[in-house]
Amino acid sequence: MALGILANSLVTLTASGNAETPRRAWLLSGEPPDSGPGRWSRIRGVLPSQVELGGPADAGRVVGELAAELTRRRDEGGTGAAWFLVLDDLSRFRDLRKTDDEFGFGGFDRKETVSAAQQLNSLLKDGPAVGIHVIVWCDSYNNLERWFSRQTLREFEMRVLFPMGASDSSNLIDTPAASKLGVNRALLYSDERGTLEKFRPYGAPGDNWLRWMAQRYSGTSADLAVADDISLFQVT
Repeated sequence: MALGILANSLVTLTASGNAETPRRAWLLSGEPPDSGPGRWSRIRGVLPSQVELGGPADAGRVVGELAAELTRRRDEGGTGAAWFLVLDDLSRFRDLRKTDDEFGFGGFDRKETVSAAQQLNSLLKDGPAVGIHVIVWCDSYNNLERWFSRQTLREFEMRVLFPMGASDSSNLIDTPAASKLGVNRALLYSDERGTLEKFRPYGAPGDNWLRWMAQRYSGTSADLAVADDISLFQVT
């Protein structure tokens, strides 16, 4: 279910741009691109060219580039084309994990440096206002706490919860509602609106849908009968 949400979001968000303001995205997966067949192996081939693929080893570089763009946009007092950072399986990204030395204190003789974790926090806090957004999937609330402080977690205005324990659900959305979810159900929580909606997530894209997307991005004509057939969207 997580892969279905991430994949459909990534394709939809990047396909919504235009020539004047092309959208860009970075997909950093817990499985590196050269690790062989994995959860993204069928989907990578149809992603548009403006999506850069990477793994845990690329996290520091990519977050640094986005943080630099964030600084540029803020200094210029404006926004830009929508950029998206997608982190799949957060617990694999050790370079982005918060540390006890959160502010880099280590002696007066050391030059203060900004860690990748601190840069990611800045993206979460200040990025949306200038068009830079972060989408994260994590396998458990315990790991989420290891990577982000409670203050940082509040920066995630929209949250999707799958079935989990009542305590974890309460920590994430102030209600144990996710502990009562049935099979193949999820909750969409909007912190800004204070709303909670139960829904049935799309599964991972099926082969027919992937072929249609490949045709679309390659510029060849697609079979519109296939593209418009809702039965070809796999729902689990």
